[in-house]
Amino acid sequence: MATIIFHGNLKRFGTHFTLEAETFSELMSGLLTQINGLRQQLQQGYYKVRLGKNRYLSESQIKTNPALQLANNETIHLTPAASGAGRGFNFGQIIAGVALIGVSLWNPFVWSAAGATLGLSVGASLAISGTIGLLTKPPEMAKVEEGEKQQSTSFSNLRNLTPQGRPIPLLYGKMMTSLVLISQGIESFDDAVDVQKPMIDEQSNAQHQQQTRAREREEQERAREDNRDSRETREQERAEREERRRENERMYNELF
Repeated sequence: MATIIFHGNLKRFGTHFTLEAETFSELMSGLLTQINGLRQQLQQGYYKVRLGKNRYLSESQIKTNPALQLANNETIHLTPAASGAGRGFNFGQIIAGVALIGVSLWNPFVWSAAGATLGLSVGASLAISGTIGLLTKPPEMAKVEEGEKQQSTSFSNLRNLTPQGRPIPLLYGKMMTSLVLISQGIESFDDAVDVQKPMIDEQSNAQHQQQTRAREREEQERAREDNRDSRETREQERAEREERRRENERMYNELF
């Protein structure tokens, strides 16, 4: 009986697993058989295997002795190895995930001596290639040189562009900052001016003004006529009132 505890990003598969396993290869075989996605996860990284409190397995141990016997109720800790640890980092304790997968393939009841040797050589080659990949600086892709940039002689301020993949800032509140342009362009086209259209507009305006002045003159003339008629009417009414007054006085004198 053995208990394995996952640490780091392996916790997404669970934390504690208890299996009926007497050897390390049986333990790894049981885990990879029952946990979906664990094989793909192990292929992508490097790990430390600790037995108990302070006993670490090395890569040479699992290569030479994949059927490592586990103590009864053994507790195994599987921890992802942090990259870039620098000084104090023991590379001898790093085991490539592909090597752990290779150990799980070893089975004394199925494999013959030649088959066991082949299985170990596959796991060992995977482990060695994984370790070499860890120690070797990854090659850099060739940089594509940009073509010669030609500045515009007609327009300016065309260089404030944001390259593809750069983050776009998100601002809140009032700020004073330069623009971050994603794209911009200039398009030139012919826009011919119709010289006859302004002349037609001017003629229409002149005719409209003449009509307006004519209407104003007609209104003024009508207003004068109205005033003249009203004045004559008032004078006639005044004469009639004066005549009635005189008639009344004459009748009064005749009576008295």
